[in-house]
Amino acid sequence: MKITLAEWAAVEFSQPYKKGTLWMWARTGRIYPPAEKIGRNWWVYQNAKYVNPQNPKDVAKKAKPISKYKLAERIHGRQTEK
Repeated sequence: MKITLAEWAAVEFSQPYKKGTLWMWARTGRIYPPAEKIGRNWWVYQNAKYVNPQNPKDVAKKAKPISKYKLAERIHGRQTEK
């Protein structure tokens, strides 16, 4: 379920950042899974996390695939060989 960026910040941080900072994070991809702009508001998943782009290990750790299956299997479905 998605929530607004301000709601996410209130839950994620003890002292939420200002709106401009949160919007900059959303525009530059510092939130994973990425935020989505709908109309005038930014929306994020409840389980989204801030990702430090200067730390590649942080990005790799938080950017795990949604599924354990390979991309082709997720697109075409799991096919069994006979």
